[in-house]
Amino acid sequence: MEARRWRACIGIALCYFVFILEAEGGLQENAAWPMYGHDVRHTGQSEYVSTLTPGLNWSYKLRSATGSNSPPAIDSNGKIYIGTASAGNNLLCMNSDCSLSWSYTTGSDLQYSCPAIGAEGEIYFTASNFNLYAMNSDGTLSWTYKVNTSISGSSSPAIGSDGEIYLGRQTGLGCWEQSGSLRWSYNIGAAINSSPAIGSDESVYCGGGT
Repeated sequence: MEARRWRACIGIALCYFVFILEAEGGLQENAAWPMYGHDVRHTGQSEYVSTLTPGLNWSYKLRSATGSNSPPAIDSNGKIYIGTASAGNNLLCMNSDCSLSWSYTTGSDLQYSCPAIGAEGEIYFTASNFNLYAMNSDGTLSWTYKVNTSISGSSSPAIGSDGEIYLGRQTGLGCWEQSGSLRWSYNIGAAINSSPAIGSDESVYCGGGT
């Protein structure tokens, strides 16, 4: 794999920084909404036309006192992945008919990070116990990695075309192999709580500051 190279470091207001490195985006093919912001550029734009007649199709009780601020992700089979907080602390996998396919309990809030779905259907997400999780599509745990020690997991993962996972951490940016080992990390001396985005020029962008 080609080595990444840092191309810019731009300072803006309130000691907020944007970092750029080279990589490609690679998510599950034909997934309706596989990650935060829909795609690696976080465009928030779906290729599907929504209904012109608004109305509730179904709802599901998340069993959480505070609800959920976790944006959902949708895979190529229409399954919906969403994190819960408080009484639940689960990653839920919902079928499109509102039935529960499976859930995984982390014991810690999942209410901020959006799951990301890899090319083979693997699901990556973070929780406020400072862990990065990798789940198999059948709901079994593949691996975990202790990303941080003192800040919650609010950065959502981004996935490169080679399957590597990019995520903000309490001191900078980290890159993990599909196997769960840390490939590299870049220390900026401050937390990156934003979610990395991958541009059309194969650069990865993320913001962080003090």
